[in-house]
Amino acid sequence: MDNRKARRREEERKATDEIVRALVQARQTSRSSETLDLDWAPRFLAILGEAEGAVLVLRDAVLRKRVSSSMDLILWGAGDDHFRSQMQMSAAETVYEAYTDAVGCLGANLRGEALPKARKTWSDAVTKQEWIAEQIRQAEGWE
Repeated sequence: MDNRKARRREEERKATDEIVRALVQARQTSRSSETLDLDWAPRFLAILGEAEGAVLVLRDAVLRKRVSSSMDLILWGAGDDHFRSQMQMSAAETVYEAYTDAVGCLGANLRGEALPKARKTWSDAVTKQEWIAEQIRQAEGWE
């Protein structure tokens, strides 16, 4: 029993390392002037792609949702001009909010602490991004 617990904890630590590395790279890339000339989604899908799978290793459902929402905010919200104008946030600010929340949650999880309270800016951005995504799904007949 203890070996299984230790193995799961190690898998979660490795997944956390992978996710944090990808988030750091996304944050650094968002601050680069060359990012503005690139197609946002493919660039950030390449950065965050494997880390998205690592999120599935996280045992806590609330943690998975927070980290997934932050990744979606980076992938889809930060690259969407309409979203950014409504939120009055730059792409770099959007990525920063997502990065800060995800890394704060992952760190708390590793330390065995409660997840930090989400910042209002992050919560508002995620709510808006999820609403936009739902509108797109409905318009394209996904549901």
